[in-house]
Amino acid sequence: IEFSAIYQNSDQEHLVVLPSVGLTLPITEGVEASLGVSQVWTRSSDYSSSSQTNISIGLKHELVPVSEHGIGLTLEPTLHLPVQPKMVDGDEASLRIPLILGWSTELWEVRGLVGFEHSLESTTTQTSFGVLTRFQLAQNFDIGAELISEMPGIGLNRPGIAGGSNS
Repeated sequence: IEFSAIYQNSDQEHLVVLPSVGLTLPITEGVEASLGVSQVWTRSSDYSSSSQTNISIGLKHELVPVSEHGIGLTLEPTLHLPVQPKMVDGDEASLRIPLILGWSTELWEVRGLVGFEHSLESTTTQTSFGVLTRFQLAQNFDIGAELISEMPGIGLNRPGIAGGSNS
C-alpha cells in the first residue's frame, strides 16, 4: 500500500493531488498488478477551482530483476482513467509506458526512468524522465523521494506518427 501527495505550482495554476492511494499485489515472480485512486484539486490564477477523481490500473514486469548490488530493468505499463466530474482542462484517459533502470544495495535503491504517454482521447503525447531513491527503514517499510519531469512528446505529434493529425 502506498500513500502519496503531489503539489505543482505555475503562474496560471496550482495543482494538488491528495489523497493518492495505491495498492500493489504480486501476481507471480517479477510481476505485480496495481490499482491507484487519487483526487486532483486545481485552482487557477482567477481563483476558480475544480476537482476530479482519477483511477490508474497497472502491471509491473521486472524484465531483469534488481539483485543485491545489481542492476535491473522494469517495464510498467499503466492505464490512466479520469472519472467524473471531469475538469474542463483535466486529464485525458491515457496509456503510460515507463521503462525503469534500477540499482540497489542492502538498504538503498535508486531507479531512473524514461516514459512515454499517449492519450486515448486525442493525439497528445508526453515524455517523462525521472529518478527515485528509497531507503529501507525496517523489513517491510521504505521511505523515499521521486522527481519526475514531463514534457510534450518528442517528435511524436507529427502526421503518421503515433496517431498524429494531418491538420
